Amino acid sequence: MRRIEQIAIEELGIPSILLMENASIRVAEHCFRLINGGKSARVLIACGPGNNGGDGTALARHLYIKEIETKVIFAGDMNAVKGDAAVNLAIIKKLGIPIEQDITPDIETYDLVVDAILGTGLVRNVEGSYKDMIETINRYAKYVISVDMPSGVHSDTGQIMGCAVKAAQTITLGYPKTGLYLHPGSEFAGKIHIEDISIPHSLIDRVKKESDC
Repeated sequence: MRRIEQIAIEELGIPSILLMENASIRVAEHCFRLINGGKSARVLIACGPGNNGGDGTALARHLYIKEIETKVIFAGDMNAVKGDAAVNLAIIKKLGIPIEQDITPDIETYDLVVDAILGTGLVRNVEGSYKDMIETINRYAKYVISVDMPSGVHSDTGQIMGCAVKAAQTITLGYPKTGLYLHPGSEFAGKIHIEDISIPHSLIDRVKKESDC
C-alpha cells in the first residue's frame, strides 16, 4: 500500500493531500451512519502527529461542517506535525474545533470515538501518551472506529505493539492491510470496511509484478 501511494503521488501526480481528503470523507460517511446523522451526537477524535492523525483532523472538519459536536484529543508532539497533516491541523485550529492534549476525563460521554492515533508506519512498541490514550479509549469509550488500522496493531504482521485499540469497526483505506486479518490483530479490528480513496486499481498489478521480481 505504501508503494502504491508512492506511485500515485510521484508518478501520476495525485496530490497526497487529495488522498487524505478522500480518506477523511470515506470515514466521515461511516460516522454519519453510526450516529444516524444526528446533530445531537458527540464525537471524539483521537489523533497522533502522523498522516493517520491528519485523516483524523480532516474528519473533524467534515463533522464540524455538519454541526456535529466534535473534539480532538492529541497524543504526541503537536509541533512535530508536518506536511498534509499540518495543513489539516491548522484548519481545525482556525475553525475553533476544540483540541486537547490531556486525556479527556469524560470520554464515556461521547457517542463515538474515532481512533486516528497511529497508522501503518508503526514499528516499535507503543509508549508514553500514546499508550495512555489507547488504554483510556479501551476502558471508557462506548463505541470505537479505527482509521486504517487499530492503533498499536502492526499493519504487516498483526502483532500487538505493546497495546492496541480494540475497535468495533476499522475503516481501512485504499486496500486491505494483512495485519487486519492475522491473529492477534484480527481480534482488535472489529468489522473491517475497505474504502476507495481514488487510487487507480491498475497500480495493484504493477506493484505485484515488482514484488515478484
